[in-house]
Amino acid sequence: QLMIVTGQLAAFAFNAVIASLHRRGDLEKAVVGLLPLGTGNDFARSVSIPEDPLAAVEVVVHGPLRPIDVIRDDDERVIVNAVHVGAGDEAGRLAKPWKERLGTVGLGPLGYVVGTVLAGVRKAGWKMRVTVDGEVVADGTTRLMQVGMANGTSIGGGAELAPDAAPGDGLADIVIAEARTRPQRLLYALRLKSGDVETLEGVRRLRGTEVRVETTTSHRFGVNADGELLDPVTSTTWRIQ
Repeated sequence: QLMIVTGQLAAFAFNAVIASLHRRGDLEKAVVGLLPLGTGNDFARSVSIPEDPLAAVEVVVHGPLRPIDVIRDDDERVIVNAVHVGAGDEAGRLAKPWKERLGTVGLGPLGYVVGTVLAGVRKAGWKMRVTVDGEVVADGTTRLMQVGMANGTSIGGGAELAPDAAPGDGLADIVIAEARTRPQRLLYALRLKSGDVETLEGVRRLRGTEVRVETTTSHRFGVNADGELLDPVTSTTWRIQ
């Protein structure tokens, strides 16, 4: 059975199809093809599906088939590309009106850039405790700008959160960025677009199969799951499958 996912909201549709197959117990049996006609196309980019529709059709028709991992959260939600909290989620929320506004003149992807810069300037960070595969890697005393678990390489229309991620290798790429000074936060936001954040002070990249994030204050934090802006929570757990 071959399902082809396309349209202006391809990322949301792709996620919805995968989640539906999972609920039905058919996820391992179905073959899903993706035609990236949205504005972000992040997961398509991660698995080298070209943005040209005819070239993408060739990939869908002729393969080869490629099994991929998914990420599951503690609400049994299925995430295909990436899930993150902090500045990345805030950037998505701030980008939404800009994306719509700029989309009217064919510049929709620039909305992600505007949202990312605004998040870097406005937000002083979140106090969060982070555990990776049972080991505490951030104890909550230092403010964090972003925590992300990625199956694909990029988020927000090309911001390379995890440029070395390989969907299907059984591990997720994890990024933890501390919130330092405002200029450093802005630099992180700008560098995120190119993927060149490893050299910045306070940025760590890890690999693992499970991440737990929980606030150490009374404040909740938003979660961005494959571009879907979820309700704020006090804790969340993500697992690769």
